[in-house]
Amino acid sequence: MNTVMCLKLIWQIQSSKESLWVKWLHCYLIRKGSFWSVNGNTSIGSWIWRKLLKMRDLAQEFFKMEVRNGKDTCFWYDNWSKYGCLKDVLGDNRFDLGISHKESVAEVFAKHRRRRHRVPILNEVENEIEDLQQRNCSEDDISLWNREMISLAVASQQRKRGHS
Repeated sequence: MNTVMCLKLIWQIQSSKESLWVKWLHCYLIRKGSFWSVNGNTSIGSWIWRKLLKMRDLAQEFFKMEVRNGKDTCFWYDNWSKYGCLKDVLGDNRFDLGISHKESVAEVFAKHRRRRHRVPILNEVENEIEDLQQRNCSEDDISLWNREMISLAVASQQRKRGHS
């Protein structure tokens, strides 16, 4: 299965919540979490599913969520913050925020109370949460995909294969 096709399927998983296939994936393979948080070493699912899980690092470079109501955006695993994927950026400091690893941004809006931290980036994330809470938007979150970057990455990958 080629890279572009895998990236297209990942895009569909992230953006087509009403698709029967995507609903099935969420029900049986992704479950409560996010596509980005599923264990990559799983034996569950088809060979295509496991291939998609291996392509996540590449796909994450092109994917971003624009938070509106926060219901479709995973706080830790989706790239919604100006800092990128917070799990990757904060590492072990993420536990200091007191936010569960499976919570959506909407769930954080509903129950998170601001704290003061010694680590400056945690205070900056707290500011970002507060700014989004004040917007109080009822629209659905928007999945964004950088197509130009995909074309460059695929071309680069093809050149590497040609020189191997």
